[in-house]
Amino acid sequence: MLSVMQAHMTWALHHPGDVIRPLPTLAAGFHTWQQEDAHEFLLLTLKALQKACLCGHKQPDTFDPYLDLTLDILAAQSMQQTLEQLLKPGWLEGVNAYHCGVCLKKMPACKTLSLQTASKVLMLVLKWFSVLTSDKIAKQVLYPECLDMQPYMVQQSRGLLACTLYAVLDCAGVSCHSGHYYCYIKTGNGQWYKMDLAKVVACDITCVLSQCAYLLFYVQKSELEPDSESLSLGTEPRALGPEDSLLGAAQVELQGDSCSLLKRQRSPLGAQPPENSP
Repeated sequence: MLSVMQAHMTWALHHPGDVIRPLPTLAAGFHTWQQEDAHEFLLLTLKALQKACLCGHKQPDTFDPYLDLTLDILAAQSMQQTLEQLLKPGWLEGVNAYHCGVCLKKMPACKTLSLQTASKVLMLVLKWFSVLTSDKIAKQVLYPECLDMQPYMVQQSRGLLACTLYAVLDCAGVSCHSGHYYCYIKTGNGQWYKMDLAKVVACDITCVLSQCAYLLFYVQKSELEPDSESLSLGTEPRALGPEDSLLGAAQVELQGDSCSLLKRQRSPLGAQPPENSP
């Protein structure tokens, strides 16, 4: 309808006598060579434009729970760049065009991903292995000790959504068919340790950040504050028993699963995406 109206206006400026020539499209209820009302013609035209603009073409928002975020490293030098690529809008065209649930037609659309809620325990997976050859990609991808997730959220604010690195898993080997895993863990006092099979050695943050990380684990700083506050209030430390380990594991599992939503939005071509979309 929009293209028809645009072509009609262009034609009418050059041929004033043919203003109402495309009647079947502009006003199906009107008939040639019969007297019709100009006001009714205007209303029918505006309604047709409104229907074309709103479709409406439906703009669906799909919310998917996520446990991790898988990041492509081929065209990235840092982890922040991989996050930007993951949430970068992509076009759906041709055979992959979006199927509108209102008009039941395929049309070009823009697909965007954004984070509706932030996981208290964030797990990032870096795709180190080639899909075609299964070989490990030889490159260095930088990742920070402190990560701000606020720029990647749907509802952005001026404050920081700070997450701190607390565990790193590496994979030694040249392909996904061989090698072994080892990890770096930060304890409650801030000391990092490398755990490789039966060997555990202390290390510093510089060593941790220089690895080719396969899995990165970040925890929101706000989740660590209650622990520090309880210590500052004079709570005496005590030995942890089996019940503490089970309770802590259950809390981490619930926190990681209950409030993690990935928003998938498909905006038809010509529709304006939300202002807060990344």
